[in-house]
Amino acid sequence: MRRLIRSWVSERLAAWVVRCSLRPRTTLVIIVLASLLAAAGSWHYGRIDGDLERLIQPGAEQAWYAHDLEFKASFPDLQQTALVVIDGRDRLAVTTLARKLASALRNDPAIALVLAPELDPFFERKRLYYLEPDRLGTWLTAIAFDPSRLDDLLAGGARTSADRHLVTLLLKGSSKGDSSLPHGPLIDRVRGHIEAHSADGVRARLTGEIVLEHEEIGMALEGIALAGTVSLLLLALILRYGVRSWRIGLAIFALLVSGTALTLGWATLAVGTFNTLALMFVVMFFGLSVDFAVHFSLRVREAHNDGDPVAAAAEAAREIGPALALCMLTSSIAFLAFAPTGYRGLAELGIISAGGMVIAFALTLSLIPALFGWLGAPALVAPPARPPAPARLPSLPIAIGAVLLALLAGYFAKDLRFDYSVLALRDSDTEAMSTLLDLQQAQFTTDYSIAVIAEPDAVESLRATLEARPEVGRVRSPSDWIPADQDSTRETLAETAAAFGELSASSSLDRLQTMLRAEPFTVDDLPEDLRRTLITADGRHLIRVEPSSPLTDRAATTAFIEAVAAVSPNYAGRAVVEWGVGNVVVTAFTQAATLALVTIVILMVLYFHSLLLPLLVLLPITLSLLLTFAIAQLSGLTLNMANILVVPLIFGLGVDTGIHVVHRYTAAGSVEGVFTSSTARAVVISGLTTIGTFFALSFSPHRGAASVGLLLAIAIGLMLVVTFVLLPALLRLTGSRSHGT
Repeated sequence: MRRLIRSWVSERLAAWVVRCSLRPRTTLVIIVLASLLAAAGSWHYGRIDGDLERLIQPGAEQAWYAHDLEFKASFPDLQQTALVVIDGRDRLAVTTLARKLASALRNDPAIALVLAPELDPFFERKRLYYLEPDRLGTWLTAIAFDPSRLDDLLAGGARTSADRHLVTLLLKGSSKGDSSLPHGPLIDRVRGHIEAHSADGVRARLTGEIVLEHEEIGMALEGIALAGTVSLLLLALILRYGVRSWRIGLAIFALLVSGTALTLGWATLAVGTFNTLALMFVVMFFGLSVDFAVHFSLRVREAHNDGDPVAAAAEAAREIGPALALCMLTSSIAFLAFAPTGYRGLAELGIISAGGMVIAFALTLSLIPALFGWLGAPALVAPPARPPAPARLPSLPIAIGAVLLALLAGYFAKDLRFDYSVLALRDSDTEAMSTLLDLQQAQFTTDYSIAVIAEPDAVESLRATLEARPEVGRVRSPSDWIPADQDSTRETLAETAAAFGELSASSSLDRLQTMLRAEPFTVDDLPEDLRRTLITADGRHLIRVEPSSPLTDRAATTAFIEAVAAVSPNYAGRAVVEWGVGNVVVTAFTQAATLALVTIVILMVLYFHSLLLPLLVLLPITLSLLLTFAIAQLSGLTLNMANILVVPLIFGLGVDTGIHVVHRYTAAGSVEGVFTSSTARAVVISGLTTIGTFFALSFSPHRGAASVGLLLAIAIGLMLVVTFVLLPALLRLTGSRSHGT
């Protein structure tokens, strides 16, 4: 029955290939039109989503996720914001620039909210209440002895960190949701205002949620463009010296162009928005689709059939078509394994890439036969006179050496860390990230503080408990905006106001008199814009908890979150979200790996009608993964939310390579037959092109994509060597041909 099914599949594929070969122009026109339509649809309807928080879709039953939803609903003004950070050594210069920028931004119709408490007229009037009694006395005495210093002393506004003064402006505006860089226009407008009001000795920098997202998307797009260009150049070189056929090279590049367009169309239809991980499918398609094209094209050249392209393509389809179909299924399953999990980032990448594998398979058996039918079959190349060195290596020593190498690699690989922090995917040298880290270092409130919502009467006791934790730095609540001992300060101000009453009038003196006559105040008197970011509609208070050290790695983030979670009734914010998604990613990875392994093994057992052959295919993959993890550990690399993709991907790619080798082994009857056939050359060429593609991705400025590219290039290089050394040795030792016939 198994042979009948495989024979039926072979004949159906051969019949399709013959049809495309005999009608090359019609086939090519249909493919070109479909590709153009898909590209146009993707250009018009596709959208990029740079919010890394949305890479994960946890269940609503997760406590941290429920707390975060409540926080976002309670404080909408704190969501999707940008932060302008103005700092310098001269307090007056910093405050002056901040006032000019705040005024310009408030007059910009694209900006809905500018929150700058330090510059608010309310705090201008109440500023003297914030001075300690001793400092207030010194301040008033300085004015009495030298009234010319009044303007400098009234500058106020800026907070001080080390020897620099700092003012922050929180912005919220509209973004174009249909743009590839939706926050770009708003950020450009803000930058325009900054450039228009620049001042010597004062710098103004941008950070915040939407600026980080903007940088994320920009680096992802830049990385895809760079990697795509480099990978195409490497692909051209590999095909030029590995295939040595302009017809095959042209066919493969045509498949890449058409396949990329069709996959973009599929992606737009299937998921709509592209997250920054899903964008990698473009480069991945270059590397993975070549596998189908190279194997089929070289098999056509091997068949040759006296230069008859139709007969050669039909023979290749009969011989290799079922194996290609199995590889398409195993690769798609490896990608789709994340689809049912809560890891949306890899789930969408998996859906897109699985569709890309189906498209690559379909184009391999339609576009390539059509081109060969139109241009003629590639010229025949004589097989090598003798098998290469790997085919002649002794089998038993190789198997023993593989076991010892696996044990050694496993020893180092066991200490490999998984860093779930989203910050690990970002370049710390960019403006937004470096500014964010500076704010964290100075313990200013940032997106990566923890938000806790508490009843007013519980705030102070909770604050004391939090501040006692060594992992916690600064703790802020609405009460921090209300100075202590206001009655005593009011008496001092009243006495001073009477003393200064006889000074000649001036603009500065009018401001001073306003400050001296200011009355005590409570939280209820704070400006409404500020109150909305401090107190919920039902009267609960927002507590912001800063870490005692910057959250740049997993250990620091975990310690900080757990310290707050242990004593707080709720905890939310970006730091909490990243902490929660770590568990989601680990769970998703376990589910995906299990699903992919079980399903692919079942498919291979059904295809080869053997339990041993699938095991032999999996052993080189396992050794390759252990070696990859060991190298990562020894070189200081970590697994993160992006490069964890390496595991299912190397599994899918390794299975494909093993399937091709074992399939040809069962047909040729010997290891030597595999190495002297087109299969060996095809495996090497497709492996090198995939390595080149992912190596190109490692140059991406997007750290997540770069880590994927580097780790995959290492893994695939190892897998290629291990497969050609270990798998033939295992096939000889087990005498497995009888199991596959």
